[in-house]
Amino acid sequence: MHVKIIDLMVGISGALDLISPEVVGHHRRTAEIATTLAHSLNLPEKDLGDLYLAALLHDIGAFSLKSRIDALDFEFSDIRHAELGYRLVARVPHLQRPARLIRLHHTPWNGIGEDVPADEALLANILNLADRVDAADGQPEHIDRLHRLSGTVFSPRTLSTLTRDILILHHKLGSGSKGSWKDTLEDTIIPQSELLDFADAFSHVIDFRSRFTATHSCGVAETAAALGRLAGLSETETRTLKLAGLLHDIGKLAVPSEIIEKKGGLTDSEFEIVRSHPGICETILSGISGFADISHWACQHHERLNGRGYPHGLLASQLSTGSRIMAVADVFTALTEDRPYRAGMSKSQALEVLGSMSTSGFLDPTHVSLLHKHYENIDTIRVESQSVAMKRFCSLAA
Repeated sequence: MHVKIIDLMVGISGALDLISPEVVGHHRRTAEIATTLAHSLNLPEKDLGDLYLAALLHDIGAFSLKSRIDALDFEFSDIRHAELGYRLVARVPHLQRPARLIRLHHTPWNGIGEDVPADEALLANILNLADRVDAADGQPEHIDRLHRLSGTVFSPRTLSTLTRDILILHHKLGSGSKGSWKDTLEDTIIPQSELLDFADAFSHVIDFRSRFTATHSCGVAETAAALGRLAGLSETETRTLKLAGLLHDIGKLAVPSEIIEKKGGLTDSEFEIVRSHPGICETILSGISGFADISHWACQHHERLNGRGYPHGLLASQLSTGSRIMAVADVFTALTEDRPYRAGMSKSQALEVLGSMSTSGFLDPTHVSLLHKHYENIDTIRVESQSVAMKRFCSLAA
């Protein structure tokens, strides 16, 4: 499995667009603008790459703990997201420097501490400027106002890059141009041993939008991995199952939190919105080179052996072992964790539901039987992993 950092971050950045139509393309446009500004200063290739990655993820903190982002007002009214974004990204291998740029992307030039390296201070200030350009929708009058902030919010060197050509670039990007930096910058292959750290960090963005889902993905991931080992899967396949579990609900970024947290039954239209998330997951993950198995296993967690699942209504003959395990892990975790409308089920209650779904042809009997046989061990793994995730959620939400 060969996955490039920029490919993965572009996919994750695109997933953030799902939270609100108002921010669609914001991260990608900011990345293209920021890298263009930095390139005009003849900065090194390494600086351009780190800046591009930081820009792709710069508002990740804002999306983690808000129900909906209906405009870019948070860019200026609630800059705490910069610190939260730093804390989410800094623990990911190869992204420590981009994380530091995210942390400073709303800090005025005259407010950046002397302890910050000069190169990082400049890159963060360029990201701040590119962010402002896109949030202002590239309007000439706003650009003129930005030039008046020289020496305070922006360094003179940063503002020297802000020309009318940037307005032309912004217009092209807003008209659908993909830009050019993604395929130009030097990229790094993520070692398989580090992919889990990338997926784990982003799973918090998916889950932390509601306290009721704050630990779901890690529970599914650890349960799936445990079942995979018991089923005799290889270490590589088990790792892939865990990756799929961490990302299986990425499509739920498109589901409003008010639906996720609803205590009563869903209306037909709300249920259809929820049902759309595996298909959206497929669109996102299938676009990441090297993610074929992860995409299939993650996005088929609501398919059923009897063909009555979604989004494609696949039959048993079309579902791999990985997909079958993911379905069982997802149902088991959902049954045993607390939800807005009920407390988590006891062992006997959960096994009764799983058994019924097995005999009815919804879930694979072999893997349900494995879970039944090793219930205490698997449930302990789930509880421990979700406890760690909840502590992390509480520390970030504080």
